[in-house]
Amino acid sequence: VEEQTNGNKVVLLNVNSFEEAISSNPNAQLVDVRTPEEFNKGHLKGALNINYQGNDFTTEIAKLDKTKQTYVYCQSGGRSSEACNYMSNQDFSKLYDLDGGFSAWSHYNKPIEIQQE
Repeated sequence: VEEQTNGNKVVLLNVNSFEEAISSNPNAQLVDVRTPEEFNKGHLKGALNINYQGNDFTTEIAKLDKTKQTYVYCQSGGRSSEACNYMSNQDFSKLYDLDGGFSAWSHYNKPIEIQQE
């Protein structure tokens, strides 16, 4: 399923497609747009935490490579959708949003990492 956002496409992927995509693409950028508190309780392996609600969201997003495939997720899909819209306006060309977010990922017992204190 593809959502049109200003001519740029954000592809919504289900849990299995998302997992397959990130595991088969080692150069992909994986971005968790939840809060650091949420991130520390569990996140996808290799994810970069850029808090959508944080003051440095736009600064941190600008550091990413716009030409690389970028996979985005949040807790349930709301913030990642907003983040993808923003990123697509910043000329990110290959955006993928995890349908159902981290909740869906956990529901299917997919592997997660817990931040070690």
